[in-house]
Amino acid sequence: MGGPRTASRGQGEGRVYLRFNFLDRRCTSCESCRHGSVVCAPMNDVELLKDGDIRSPLLRRIHASGASRVIEELGLLRGEIRIDVAVISSVLEGFEIKSGQDTLSRLPRQSAAYGRIFDRVTLVTVSRHASHAQRILPSWWGIWTIHLENDQLYFEDVRSAAANPMCGPHSARPPSMEGRGPGTFGAQGFW
Repeated sequence: MGGPRTASRGQGEGRVYLRFNFLDRRCTSCESCRHGSVVCAPMNDVELLKDGDIRSPLLRRIHASGASRVIEELGLLRGEIRIDVAVISSVLEGFEIKSGQDTLSRLPRQSAAYGRIFDRVTLVTVSRHASHAQRILPSWWGIWTIHLENDQLYFEDVRSAAANPMCGPHSARPPSMEGRGPGTFGAQGFW
């Protein structure tokens, strides 16, 4: 029946809220409602969200922060891999979305590739993936978890993104994009 529908939006203290109307969503499978009726209250609705349901409020949060250039589904390493959202300003920042319907099986490979390119990276995911992600991701990666509270979606900063230690004077690329365009790194195959 499609994704959640927005009823109202707001912001407050580091959280971005998006009010959903769940009345038109249907259960896929839950303990108390195996017959596929209208979604029941005990179900964890965050687990039902798909990439697009998470991407829209994420993009609003990124744009609200004053990001200069945002690119969705940016292909990297000559198309071998892509990041969900890239922010290009004085630094390169990436956001990788893992919904409740995703697995983390590709994350180690993605982490290695993103580490060659981005100054900072943040994983945006559901709570059940957060502890495993903390074990497999480098400590400089940020982790935001997605939560629903009173039918409002918000992001919680579990771990803030830090500077990528591989982006320094001796790394494969300079530590910032200042004064450079995307073509600067194209010849090196980064994108």
